Amino acid sequence: MRCHGENSQSLVVALASGRSLSVLLRRCRRRTLAIHVYRDATIEVRAPIACPIATVLDFVRRRRVWVKRQLERVATYPPARALQYTQGEHHRYLGEWMVLALRSGSPRQCRLIDGRLLLMLREPSDPMRVKRLLEQWYRDRASEVFAERLAYWSEHPVYGGLEPPSLRLRRMSRRWGSCSSQGVITLNTGLVEQRLELIDYVIVHELCHLRVFEHSARFYALLDKVLPDWRRRHRALEPI
Repeated sequence: MRCHGENSQSLVVALASGRSLSVLLRRCRRRTLAIHVYRDATIEVRAPIACPIATVLDFVRRRRVWVKRQLERVATYPPARALQYTQGEHHRYLGEWMVLALRSGSPRQCRLIDGRLLLMLREPSDPMRVKRLLEQWYRDRASEVFAERLAYWSEHPVYGGLEPPSLRLRRMSRRWGSCSSQGVITLNTGLVEQRLELIDYVIVHELCHLRVFEHSARFYALLDKVLPDWRRRHRALEPI
């Protein structure tokens, strides 16, 4: 479900305690309300286009304890690093930290060797060239890993003969994955930095949307059947 930035507004939700929450409301082509807390402590509510404001406010108030826990959680994460793409810098792949090793030479290539990301290029001192090569390597690995895991989980018997859906890769700033009403699953290329069990959680979540599009009791019942420990994985997955 896609929510467009131009169809959004800021809300201040007054709580019974006398405190308040600042919330970004995005209206989408969806049937249910959903709430997300991001790494920067932004609280976003996604709502059906015609959903009354009063319903949104009541929804946020009923979720206030969950929101508080999520805000406490994201506060424990270190601030996002400003990557320099220089010799010896650490980058993550499938949950493991790798050391960037830059070498001068051709052809251009990036290889994972003994905990090092070895990049060969003509100008290893140029951060932008290093960044482009490394991003292409991450995208290639994401394409391979996501396709393999998507095919694996699509065969789960609970789905009842589900065909592997179309897969798209995008670098997204707010979401790890999404599923369109046309049955296309989009995954954030940055997800390949996370542990495999967390990648599986996102993929299973989106596959469940092919059977139950909205976040309803039926959806979570299906998720429970496919991945009983999904809540633990959800808690372990870092917010964007």
